[in-house]
Amino acid sequence: MAKIYLLYGEAELLIRERLAQLKTDLGGEALNIEQLDTPKPTLEELTTALQSSSLFGGDKLVLIKNADLSLKDWEALFPVMGQIAEATTLVIVAADIDRRSKVFRWFQDKAEVCEFKAFSDWDQAAVVAWITKRAQSNGKKIVPAAAERLQEICGNDLLKLQSEIEKMITYAGEKETIDLATVETLASPGQINVFALADAVANRDLKSALIACRRLVRDKVELVPLLASLASRFRLMLLAKGVSDPYQLAQTLKASPFYVKKCFQEAKRFSVNELQRALELLLDADLKLKSGTPPAPTVEVLLAELCLPGKSEIVVPLYG
Repeated sequence: MAKIYLLYGEAELLIRERLAQLKTDLGGEALNIEQLDTPKPTLEELTTALQSSSLFGGDKLVLIKNADLSLKDWEALFPVMGQIAEATTLVIVAADIDRRSKVFRWFQDKAEVCEFKAFSDWDQAAVVAWITKRAQSNGKKIVPAAAERLQEICGNDLLKLQSEIEKMITYAGEKETIDLATVETLASPGQINVFALADAVANRDLKSALIACRRLVRDKVELVPLLASLASRFRLMLLAKGVSDPYQLAQTLKASPFYVKKCFQEAKRFSVNELQRALELLLDADLKLKSGTPPAPTVEVLLAELCLPGKSEIVVPLYG
């Protein structure tokens, strides 16, 4: 094994897991760990940590978490990092490092360097694949629709996704499969009502959309982000009008094929003019909410316009 490790990147969960594996490989519970809680240790602090043996004997891990490798004088620490005691390993964890810097080149030459990249916003398909693999590694199969919905709820936050997957595995018990019902049962009511509302609007189901909206208001869910989510969906439906292959569009957008195919089906319920008008209405509602207009009645009228164009007067808001 290497004597020095540099773990860096935005994927905090993956860094944690790699660090846990290193601890296991180096001795597990018997490993002595000395953590330096500083963005950059002093020469004296690092020398003492790296060249002194553990009081209890055995292997020792010196851990520098939250290191700031952009700070000056890291180069002054190179000589002492090159003289680590025989049973000692140094691990440095950083959010980022300039790959053009002398510091990075030194680590490349002297250490095992591991970068842990977070998924980009458009990597939904890769995140869904990650969710599926995580479930499989725990002896469960998660159906595609459930993995898709979990990604929609949690986004690309791996820590949050891992926490949700663990809850679902526990909830599933001896069942081998995690289905969509399991995901929706364990998600918060606010999250589920957001998706229920979006699905209802895409299906032009005004009654269901209003029910979901009133539940969101009851649960005190912020409505402005909801408009952004609806706008994204309508934009995708509008794009679907100009192409014939949903999988090609998903590949171009680097979006989830499942979600794009779903929007393709929903787009059939709207004309191009209606989709363009929907985006205008969403922008107008967004501006109204941000200018202080009461959100609940504004959104209810918007939902009526989206589901039943020209008939928004049928909605009687419940809010004074």
